[in-house]
Amino acid sequence: MDLEEILYQNIAYIKWLKELVNNIKSIDYKRAVVVDIEVNEETIHNLEKIRDQINNIDVFGLVIKDYEYFDIVKVFLNTNKINYIISSLATDKLDKYNTLKDNSSVFIASWQDKHEIGKLSFDGLIDRKGRLKETYYNVYSGNNNQNTAFDIPEISILKPAQLIYDDQSYTYTAMTHSNEVGWIPDYEEAKLNYEWTLIKCDEYGNEIALKELAKTPRIRLKIPKNHDLYKLQLSVLKGNQVRQVRTNLHTPVVGVEISEIIE
Repeated sequence: MDLEEILYQNIAYIKWLKELVNNIKSIDYKRAVVVDIEVNEETIHNLEKIRDQINNIDVFGLVIKDYEYFDIVKVFLNTNKINYIISSLATDKLDKYNTLKDNSSVFIASWQDKHEIGKLSFDGLIDRKGRLKETYYNVYSGNNNQNTAFDIPEISILKPAQLIYDDQSYTYTAMTHSNEVGWIPDYEEAKLNYEWTLIKCDEYGNEIALKELAKTPRIRLKIPKNHDLYKLQLSVLKGNQVRQVRTNLHTPVVGVEISEIIE
């Protein structure tokens, strides 16, 4: 998409949005109209363009996927006395939750991971089977002044230390972290349970389908065709708690040409 087409699309969007807000106000002028906008390097510019053309938006909802530009945007909003809420906060950014909630209303991106036809997401406070993630406890403790324990250690996936090829089988191992001994495999002392899931992505990296695999600390996986479009997810369980991690199937080769390894 070239610059001229982007400009045309922006103009068309603002025109559509203006008509929509006016129609909503004509039907129900008492309720506030909230327009979501993603927080990134273009947010302030986009806000200025929208406000220049539309003067009856009551509140802007900030969609926060990372915090790199949040402070700058917040200063702009406060300086210009623009009402805002945090309408979507990614659960992996909840380390900022307690400071954000004192300044504005905060809505978590998703209560539960989604598993729909052709679309998956893993940004919920609970997984698709209803098990509680660490972020659930972070929110619960913050709202109730309690320090509820999340009892699953940090986890990782140990991938094969070799090049992988379609239709060949390789071993992947669940790793857990202990302050006493560091990273270790098969953390049986903690009485953990394991679940492996193969996730398929589209060409843009969007997760679209999954297949449940084994329930063991170690898995022997037959690599699917076009393996660059797949991820492997490890879920570690204890009671109704769950911790998840996802990774590409291959181990990146850093600083070495593939031809050198093959030779």
